Amino acid sequence: MQAIWRLWVKHDPWAATCTKTGNFPQLQSNNIITQYIKMDIKFENIDKVSGKLTVKVAPEDYQEGLEKSLKDFRRKANMKGFRPGCVPMGLVKKLYGPEAKAEEVSKVVNKAISDYFKENNINVLGHVLPDSEQKEQDYKERDEFEYVMDVAIEPEINVSLDKKDKLPYYDIEVSDKFVDERINEMLMAHGTFEQVDEYQKGDYMKGDLVEVEAAEGAEPLKVEGVLISPEYVKDEEQKKLFDGSKKDDVITLKPASLYGDGTQAAAMLKIKKDELKDHEGNFTYTITEINRRKPAELNREFFDSILGKDVVKDEKEFREKIHEEYNKAQTGSSDYKFFEDLRTYSLKKAGDMEFSEPLLKRLMKENNPDKDDKYIDDNYAGATEQLKWQLVRDHLAVAAGIKVEDSDMRQMAKTHTRRQFSAYGMQLPDELVEKYAEKSLKDEKQIEELFYEVLSEKLIAAYKNIVTLEHKKISLEDFEKLVKEEQKNK
Repeated sequence: MQAIWRLWVKHDPWAATCTKTGNFPQLQSNNIITQYIKMDIKFENIDKVSGKLTVKVAPEDYQEGLEKSLKDFRRKANMKGFRPGCVPMGLVKKLYGPEAKAEEVSKVVNKAISDYFKENNINVLGHVLPDSEQKEQDYKERDEFEYVMDVAIEPEINVSLDKKDKLPYYDIEVSDKFVDERINEMLMAHGTFEQVDEYQKGDYMKGDLVEVEAAEGAEPLKVEGVLISPEYVKDEEQKKLFDGSKKDDVITLKPASLYGDGTQAAAMLKIKKDELKDHEGNFTYTITEINRRKPAELNREFFDSILGKDVVKDEKEFREKIHEEYNKAQTGSSDYKFFEDLRTYSLKKAGDMEFSEPLLKRLMKENNPDKDDKYIDDNYAGATEQLKWQLVRDHLAVAAGIKVEDSDMRQMAKTHTRRQFSAYGMQLPDELVEKYAEKSLKDEKQIEELFYEVLSEKLIAAYKNIVTLEHKKISLEDFEKLVKEEQKNK
């Protein structure tokens, strides 16, 4: 688990994974500072949003680390003619010296830059970039080095929120009709099946399929006990064949095109998918059963099965409780809308922001090496709009004292895991939830998604108390229309 979560730092969407460009060491933004490195560093502001950083490295800046590194190389070296750990240091330096020097110089430069930016309160966008006139470094022949770097600086963010700031908060209320529909669904889901003689919409049937005309030299395919739900048949012409059908009726149909899905058709015929081409003709389907779901009764037993024993005692209390629960369930949607309004309001209050376009485009290019200049130009405006919100959001988080802890990340990873599997009707035991959650915390992309979901939740909780909420009651239907209209106008 990265300690960076415990510190609460801004994540920069412009910053790529840092690597060396030639022999040029780039700033690694996730360095955890443990010791301050003093070095000859000069920073010059070009303008408010860009600067030039010059770092001069002397042998004493990296010598101690280099010697330790070479000793480690020697201890681990396994060379023919020498016992392990007994390779002459002169040979080690000759073989590994330049590489080890480059590595140590890169470490101390990165560290010194991080320290310098922290001490001087310089907020950098992305990572430092090599100056266009930066010379290639010769780590074999030289002991002193100079690096010149371009730096994109974060613009000044002037936005603060308090009780004087008013934002709408929509209290969503579900209708009686909505509650009736949900209760009916519950009654059906908890109901039983009974056999009937004539098909109605929603019934499913069981029957036997027999191929009318088999391929030459083959026996007709026969499959017993095939379940068909006519309501889900995709082929409209074939769906009509089931209208008014009765038990013991014989229907002629084509299973291969019944559902518009070869996999489902093959499963129905109990054959391999690649064998389906040999059975695309007509089959007879003899209906042996027609089953109809009978809804459960609206009684005390049903109430207990839905809400728990003795939570309610009659239908009136049951409907009131269901209504209350569905109203509570809309809190997530209300919070989402509040977060969107908070974003719009905060960005407007922050006003225009100035960026170093040339440097940000270079950062975009590094993050998208397979894209041409036209792509960068076309997407620059949208990328800076996204960046503005990320900067404002991070500013709001710091102002509210928000921290994303390890425990927050782990809990969100578990929530995601449960949510993903419940979508397939699966409830995992705790030990499996833990296993999948830990796996997600090793994936960089998932870590970022989890981090910002935790951060968003904390921002919502904090700013619902910081600003003044203007509560507005709204029906679920009108709320959905409102959100849809706003999304259309973006």
